[in-house]
Amino acid sequence: MRLLVSLCLKGSMIVLMALILATQVFAAVHANHASLGKPFVRVGIYAFYAPWQGVQWARWWLRAYPVLFLWPGVAFGVVLVGMVALWIMAVLGLGCFAHTPKEKEGELASGRALWWARLLRKDGIVVGKRG
Repeated sequence: MRLLVSLCLKGSMIVLMALILATQVFAAVHANHASLGKPFVRVGIYAFYAPWQGVQWARWWLRAYPVLFLWPGVAFGVVLVGMVALWIMAVLGLGCFAHTPKEKEGELASGRALWWARLLRKDGIVVGKRG
């Protein structure tokens, strides 16, 4: 049950980040036009729209003007696919997300592990690292 809740939360965060980016891209491409409605937050010249507003705009205008949603759709897809790929890498223990299993804590690190930890240099190995 705990794993299911964790997977749902992480999946929701990935979709939320993709929606935020797609909404902001749509608003930026259309120069924060008044027809987009009132921004969620305005900081100086920057307008930030709520992520669900992009979905609302798509419901209003997607069938009539599909070309308007090309770049926001690309941004949504790229972020969604990229974040899912990173999440899968983390789950499988690949890349920079790899963790040393508890039973191997006393063993020496491999060259790859040192490289990922940024401890492998051309002139040798970093012995200690602060912070």
